[in-house]
Amino acid sequence: KIRKGTRIIADGAFNNQSIDKIVIPSTVIKIGENPFQSDPYYNDNNIKIESHSPYFITKGCALYSKDGCAIIAYWGNEKHFVIPQNVKHIGSGCFSNSNSLEEITFPEGLESIGKKAFEDCYSLQSIDLPQRVKCIGESAFWGCEHLENVWSLGSVETIESNTFEGCNLKYIHLPSTLKKIGDNAFNYNVELKNIELPDSVEELGKSVFAYCYKFERINLGESVRQIGDFCFYECPIKEIRLPSSLLHLGVRPFDCVEKIITKQNSLFASVGGILKNTKTGNSECYFGKETSLVLNGIKSISPLAFYKSKVENVTIPESVKVISKYAFYEASKVKSILLSNQLELIEMGAFSGCSSLVNVIIPETVKEIQPSSFSGCLSLKSIQFEGSEIKVSESMIQSGNHLGFPSAYHSHCETMGSSTTEMIHCDVDIETLEVITIIVPPSTKEKFTFNPVFSTWEYNPMQRRFQIIEIDENS
Repeated sequence: KIRKGTRIIADGAFNNQSIDKIVIPSTVIKIGENPFQSDPYYNDNNIKIESHSPYFITKGCALYSKDGCAIIAYWGNEKHFVIPQNVKHIGSGCFSNSNSLEEITFPEGLESIGKKAFEDCYSLQSIDLPQRVKCIGESAFWGCEHLENVWSLGSVETIESNTFEGCNLKYIHLPSTLKKIGDNAFNYNVELKNIELPDSVEELGKSVFAYCYKFERINLGESVRQIGDFCFYECPIKEIRLPSSLLHLGVRPFDCVEKIITKQNSLFASVGGILKNTKTGNSECYFGKETSLVLNGIKSISPLAFYKSKVENVTIPESVKVISKYAFYEASKVKSILLSNQLELIEMGAFSGCSSLVNVIIPETVKEIQPSSFSGCLSLKSIQFEGSEIKVSESMIQSGNHLGFPSAYHSHCETMGSSTTEMIHCDVDIETLEVITIIVPPSTKEKFTFNPVFSTWEYNPMQRRFQIIEIDENS
């Protein structure tokens, strides 16, 4: 029982508490967002509420505002619930964790739905929102794992972040009022195969359709201006057409795509399997099947542009000054890389995972090789430096992961067991480690220092030692 004299119940006041019943005293005049939400991992029962406050009323298994225009909390076990006709707002977390709820009837006058309002309603199968709905809070239907059909989203302008993450959508109708789809909005909808964006949509956030493993086709409409990082990550899209309105692409927006079609006089052009920014000369991503590439006309390379590509031989032109972070990450077929004489910087992880790369020559113009640039290059035998004024160390082959790949949905109800991994110490005989030969210019050997890379506590496939020789010694 809440102490008499309490005037405000704050946001999240009783979240995840093992409480069966709460009595709201007559002195309470305000209830914050999501105060009674239950998380099934912590507590599998919704809290029953009795109100003595003149500002709030209970009817059946629900708590409403005094005027009945807002439903604040629900603790019932019905399979079908009808929201009263005078309700205009559904409060944040109101139906959260209502596992029995399979169907809900929305009133025609409904205008808004709060954050996490139906989060973890695992049995909910479909929704059909009235046209007056203009606002749906983020994560509103997060984790509704049996939600297959969205017949209407009302008149919303924005689908907020995580709104339908972890659902099982097969069909969704998007309104002509829609302008923006937020980050992770449809992340891990594994049955979703295609979607039609209305021409009103201008922005797609980060990882919007990430891990939609059956996603094959999308119509982007004619107004999309921005597509965020990893928007279609792990989506096996066969063909995508980019509208001329497109002005910005994030990191690795398309993944597993077979064909990208662009329009004439657009900012982006699809040439030889490379999606190129015609204004900046940036290579956004590679989706081609060529095994040998000369990147003519390219001035810069986006992170992960050649991620898991099948290319074997790459020639970097003089127009490229920097190899960006993880540009060729896990391009395991790469055997040779010809770097230009104007290259200045090789960023973190640039060639990480190029497991077929054997030898590489670093031009004199390169001033720095960042950590992990050649980590996971299991076949690497030699690196030749044509100059000696360079910042480099053994960290160039050490592992590191700063990729920021999108996280996949994980249900709150997944069993969270504990496990321990036994750490076994083992002695390492450095002399038995595989050798990477470092070839340097004459009389510069003393400028280079590379310590052995190994671990005595965990397996590291890139345990190596280095031998440094001057180029005349190698002739």
